[in-house]
Amino acid sequence: MTIKEFIKLSIESALEHILNYGDWDDVQGLFKLIDKNEAAKIFIKQTRRKRCNYRPEIKNYFNLYFKQ
Repeated sequence: MTIKEFIKLSIESALEHILNYGDWDDVQGLFKLIDKNEAAKIFIKQTRRKRCNYRPEIKNYFNLYFKQ
């Protein structure tokens, strides 16, 4: 998926997709588009829902990453 395709998605959807399926370069590219603190807020909001689409290992890793 290219950046142009992500423009059509909401920030929440793009964040979820990149964190779940992207590599580290994709994550760093995302942080250039949106602030890391904003990404953390969205991630925390998404993971507190009853239904969470993040894979367990991704959820654990980014919970630790965003707490730094």
